[in-house]
Amino acid sequence: MDRRQLKNEAKQSVRGARGSTKLTTLVCLLAVGLLALAEWGLTLLAERSAGGSQYLSQALSAQSRSYALVMLVSLVFQFLLILLFAGYFSFALRLSRNEFFSMDVLLEGFRIWQKPVLLYLYISVLQALWAIVFSMPASYVLTALFLSDAISESVMLTLLMGYVSLVMFIVSYRYRMAWFVLLDGPEKSVRQIISEAKAINQTHRWQLFVLDLSFVPWLLLCSLTCGVLLIWKLPYLAATYAHAYRHMLDDYAIRQRRMEELLAEQQERFRQNRFF
Repeated sequence: MDRRQLKNEAKQSVRGARGSTKLTTLVCLLAVGLLALAEWGLTLLAERSAGGSQYLSQALSAQSRSYALVMLVSLVFQFLLILLFAGYFSFALRLSRNEFFSMDVLLEGFRIWQKPVLLYLYISVLQALWAIVFSMPASYVLTALFLSDAISESVMLTLLMGYVSLVMFIVSYRYRMAWFVLLDGPEKSVRQIISEAKAINQTHRWQLFVLDLSFVPWLLLCSLTCGVLLIWKLPYLAATYAHAYRHMLDDYAIRQRRMEELLAEQQERFRQNRFF
């Protein structure tokens, strides 16, 4: 998987797009911004309503209700963002395959809303389990250092949280192409999607990491423009990863054929040895 080839293919896909890439990206970014603004507004409203009680018991009960409301609102808006991002992944796939797309491609995740939500939850649970397993030795070491007064409590917690975040970041590359697999085969179960994503990405995790690093300057420049530059650059980034997914599929098919050929050769040798 050549990084320069992927980027050149992505540029050609954006130039020859059969639809408006800038308008689709702008609508997606505006939708994300409106959802974030609505979540912030509802959270602020819930906190103000909790602080308006005159008595302590009423204030505590109102505060607990506001916290529950804030958590519920956050979950709802997070699920809406997941569905919206699934629609943008579908847009990236069509863009990489030179297929026609319109604005309703962003609603693709809402048409199959159960699968994207379940996939997100499944991946989150897997990442948390991996983080717990790999953080146990580190937690023992850090706890021993804390009990021996080698480090403070704040340093211990900071190091532990940083280690857990690093583990979750590394593990995320196992399931990196799961969203493309989902949109390619929405009829598949979540377990099948996860298994295929791991198999497709088995030998390309380091290449994906290097590809991510190559986009860091663009992301920094987009942050300096308050995200305005994303209208032009986000389709290019998304198409690059969609082309990477296509190359991974081709490589996975080649590896599968090789395994089938080796298995057929071993079976033939076994048959020949049986007669002798």
